[in-house]
Amino acid sequence: MESGAAGYRQLLQIADVRLLLSSACLSRLAGRMLMLAIVLYVLERFHSPELAGWATFATIAPGLIVSPLAGAWLDRVGPVRGIVVDMAVSALLILALATAGLTDALGVPLLLIIVTLFSLTTPLSSAGIRALLPRLVPGDSLDRANALDTTSYALIDIGGPAIAGLLFGMAGPNASMFTIATLYALAGLCLVPLAVRPSPHAPRARDSRPPGARQVLH
Repeated sequence: MESGAAGYRQLLQIADVRLLLSSACLSRLAGRMLMLAIVLYVLERFHSPELAGWATFATIAPGLIVSPLAGAWLDRVGPVRGIVVDMAVSALLILALATAGLTDALGVPLLLIIVTLFSLTTPLSSAGIRALLPRLVPGDSLDRANALDTTSYALIDIGGPAIAGLLFGMAGPNASMFTIATLYALAGLCLVPLAVRPSPHAPRARDSRPPGARQVLH
């Protein structure tokens, strides 16, 4: 361990880091579950592999197209609020999808509109997490913080689809979508303490103290 660098346990003792990593894990789990669940959902409801392919495309492609704009928007609102906006929009849209399916109001146009709108905000959280993490830890501990984030991402990347398949098989399509919406909502709630914190009036010089009390630029 480098001299003065915080270890993994010390990093997890920092409240803001715990909140960010918890939010990241919940949102990524929801996202990985959705990638499989949306295919199963469309196949179960519309019995159309072609529509399942288009729905998957609409869940991903629009976000890739607008991703260059995410950085500029995050500069205006701050990474914390950007992530919270994405989580709130994602939760509401997946909740709307599940509710429409439950009430038999979900048609093909509405399905494609919902998943397209969902995709448009996804770059905010993916870019926001990477932008926020260096603000919460000292520079000499950033590699370890990134390692924690990457490890959780790798585990979720494998486990998310498996959990989605199990949930879909045991509880059904609508329950699966409601669960995913709940995960997004919880991910947003994790960052509310950071989002409501007042922004500092001037930048602070970096020091070597544990950064638990440091404020975050919104």
